[in-house]
Amino acid sequence: MGIYVDGLALRVRVESGRLSTLPLAAVQVDQLAGIQPIRSLTWYTGQQSFPGWYWSATMRAHVQYDSRLELSRLLLADFDPSVEEIVAQPFQLMESAGSEVVRRQIPDFLLVHADRTVTVVNVKTREALANDKVRSAFDWVTNALAAHAWRHEVWSECDATLLSNVRFLAGFRRPLPRGELLGLIRCEAPGHTISETEQLLGSRCTRVSLRPAVFHLLWRHDLRCSLDEPLSAGTFLEGSSCA
Repeated sequence: MGIYVDGLALRVRVESGRLSTLPLAAVQVDQLAGIQPIRSLTWYTGQQSFPGWYWSATMRAHVQYDSRLELSRLLLADFDPSVEEIVAQPFQLMESAGSEVVRRQIPDFLLVHADRTVTVVNVKTREALANDKVRSAFDWVTNALAAHAWRHEVWSECDATLLSNVRFLAGFRRPLPRGELLGLIRCEAPGHTISETEQLLGSRCTRVSLRPAVFHLLWRHDLRCSLDEPLSAGTFLEGSSCA
């Protein structure tokens, strides 16, 4: 495993589990396909965070997280239709001078978007971001990745209502078996509230099957609604009505 003199490098774990070090300037987005978390989850007595695994609809697999705050950002990434790949603890960014590594940092998430742009995410509480050393480390990451045309996002939290709505819709992220019902709702629901949709389609399907299907289509963005207010039976649905 080489150290790249006077430069920036990524240390990654490939599918075989082997560690590999690549000069950042030479890394292409497609080279990141299939990489594994560089660091495994840990548990210990007195631990203040709550690590775990989340089943991602984007990845069709479990993605790890180190804290509840990281889980919140992971939910938003999974809900984002522009995100095609999510990797937790994706690499160790290293800067070397001569034969010595002088700086290193492991981001929380790597997001690859449909247009093949990259967002690298670090999740920190607002209290932690008040620390000068933390801000300095993130400034270094931002500048290092910007030279490679990668975006660095430092995330603390978002609007509580938005997050609550996305967390709720995530409960309906798994594919549903009744494709014909989804097609019916996709055509008929736009321009109506959830309650009106249930009345409109009540003779053709049951509420027990209809409401989960509406929420699944909202998760998939086949239907749209305002997420600035709590979801309810009165939520107005938008979308592309069928001709």
